Amino acid sequence: MIKTAIAAFGFLALSSGAAFADGCATTSSESVSFGDNIAEAVAIGDDCANSVALIIVRDGDGAPLYSHATPARYLFGFYEVTDERSMADFLDELIGVRFGGGAFTSSELPEWPEGADFPGGEFPFYPEEWVDRGEYLRFQSMDAPVWCHVQGQESSACLIIDGDRLYKIGVQTFPG
Repeated sequence: MIKTAIAAFGFLALSSGAAFADGCATTSSESVSFGDNIAEAVAIGDDCANSVALIIVRDGDGAPLYSHATPARYLFGFYEVTDERSMADFLDELIGVRFGGGAFTSSELPEWPEGADFPGGEFPFYPEEWVDRGEYLRFQSMDAPVWCHVQGQESSACLIIDGDRLYKIGVQTFPG
């Protein structure tokens, strides 16, 4: 069903004037589950060098809850992409297929010491503006599903399931 929805998205892009010729329109080889949600990745472009990577999180019924689109060349690991097969591998890495799905629980978020500006040490976690230390500690105590996806050269965007809602709670940095 998800692959069908992605194919339909690709068809709509094609029929709306996007020209792919021998382009780079591909999907991750697998999706990642966290909670009742499914994360997947798609690349669309005239060629792989100029493609856009689209990350989508859907609920159990297939309705989109979150999306993130970025020119693929600006994402960590893109330097290895040369064709659709390597693009599919790259998309798998963006959503964490090779890393146990990129999902963990909120109790595993980095500690936020009292008086510190943000959590973490050498590679800090930068919470969204609306997430203060109290809210962050509440998230940690919930032991809720968290999923992170690559969003840049040295960072991953992290989402949490809070009851029946999905929020982006911040960005985890990593060595690039």
